[in-house]
Amino acid sequence: MSQLTAKKIVRYGSISLIVVIVLGYGIWQSRDLLFGIRTSITGISDGLSTDKPILTFGGNAYHANTLVINGRTIPLTGDGSWQDTIALLPGYNTIDIQITDRFKRTTEKIYRVYYKK
Repeated sequence: MSQLTAKKIVRYGSISLIVVIVLGYGIWQSRDLLFGIRTSITGISDGLSTDKPILTFGGNAYHANTLVINGRTIPLTGDGSWQDTIALLPGYNTIDIQITDRFKRTTEKIYRVYYKK
């Protein structure tokens, strides 16, 4: 039978450590694929009624690549935050927010805002 020597312990321990590091790194890098897009949007809600003609809202789009609001591409900062201002027309306005990640998965949120003049 082979004996467990210090040399073997160091060798197997090193190999085990390398395997754990490689697996951990792989899981860390695949977090975007595993968890997808997470969003938080503030300053707007579906069914919002306002008497102001200008609506400013923003949020954060984690793991996002592009953000499009009513056909316009909105720039994202390094941490995924963004802000936009829209001029409202009297009556109901539809605000369509589409967020796409680097795997081409898209999340869409539609808000209906009523502007009473």
